[in-house]
Amino acid sequence: MGEELLRRVTGGEQAAFDELTKRYSSFVRTCIHKTLHQYSFTPVREDVEDLHNALFVSLMEDNFRRLRQYQGRAAFETYLKIIIIRQVVDFLRRQRAHVSIDSDFFNPGQLRDQAPHAGTRLESSEQNLLLAGAIEALPPADRLLLKLAVYKGLSANKVCKIMNISMVAYYNRKSRIIKKLKAQCEKGLPAASMRIRR
Repeated sequence: MGEELLRRVTGGEQAAFDELTKRYSSFVRTCIHKTLHQYSFTPVREDVEDLHNALFVSLMEDNFRRLRQYQGRAAFETYLKIIIIRQVVDFLRRQRAHVSIDSDFFNPGQLRDQAPHAGTRLESSEQNLLLAGAIEALPPADRLLLKLAVYKGLSANKVCKIMNISMVAYYNRKSRIIKKLKAQCEKGLPAASMRIRR
């Protein structure tokens, strides 16, 4: 990346950041795919898109801190690849750490809003009952984000447009929701709160 473009980006020029995003978007996706495959993780399109978007959001954080740290000692692509690999590894660690919520436990098919036999299915799993109660206890905005991102499978960009929030706010809120659900399910909930909203 040219010094002039970097200067414009770190100076807060939106057009320059858009140019950077367009220039490196394909490179970022390719690196994400390769890193996921390297760690024997089968990439899902939504995961790749979320990681792609999160990467560019992270470049904007703290007044472009990561871009300001680039000193030109190596090619910018090499510097960017290191950031991508670290981000993907963190993603994989979170997937393994939150497996009870993010995979089998957090199965959208188990908690569809108007499924006719949702209550019957949930009764077979104490964990699912706890999760149902934890979801019901979330604020309306958090439940909406969860419904759009998990149940409907919309991309981060689409969720942001629908909810009129920034990408940074999306990822912060999504992370907070996962942590809250995990904490609630680990400590357990009163039976009265274990209901699914129909």
